[in-house]
Amino acid sequence: FGDPASASMGQNVDFANEEETVYHYLASSFQATETAIRTRLAQFGFGDESMVKRLGALSGGERHRLHLCTLLEEKPDLLVLDEPTNHLDIESRRLLEEALRDFDGAVITVSHDRTFIGAVSDRVLGFVGSQLAFFDSYEAWFGAHKTWRLAEEAARTPARPVQAERPADLRRLRAGQREALADLEKAIARCEGEKEIFEASPGHDHSHSDFENYARVLVQ
Repeated sequence: FGDPASASMGQNVDFANEEETVYHYLASSFQATETAIRTRLAQFGFGDESMVKRLGALSGGERHRLHLCTLLEEKPDLLVLDEPTNHLDIESRRLLEEALRDFDGAVITVSHDRTFIGAVSDRVLGFVGSQLAFFDSYEAWFGAHKTWRLAEEAARTPARPVQAERPADLRRLRAGQREALADLEKAIARCEGEKEIFEASPGHDHSHSDFENYARVLVQ
């Protein structure tokens, strides 16, 4: 079968001749009919107007799409991608995912994009601590990583020593609580007495200050 061929795409895409058009760039790279080239470019989101754009005028997403289109025309056995969704718009992401799902070879991609990983990958290779392991999905890796991280944080957090209360301290605390409760009961009884005296007196015997005191008693 011969040696396997590989191709790669980094985060930045540069072209040798930025003045060349999209159509002529692909046409000069591969021997194919005009119809085949236009069909291939259309699959990657390049319409008639986009095909005559200069390479230097392409957006970041368009540059990545065109470069990926070129790589796939080489029909490699292995495709290596480094953060391929960086700077891509929604349409470019969709076209990239479709192209990778239709790709017959193997794809190795480095990505922090969990949605993209879930859409195009069937195995995830990730670190859990210092160990590298395979997982069936991003969620499986994230769960293992979170469990490890929580265990590490718990191991680094010193346990708080339990200090037993001394009997003398407990006695002082309880005595203070009893004293505060007794003061509160006296205050309540005093307010109740003032309230009864006020309510039993005729209304014309009350001064303005009496009403203020009564209001204070009710609030208390």
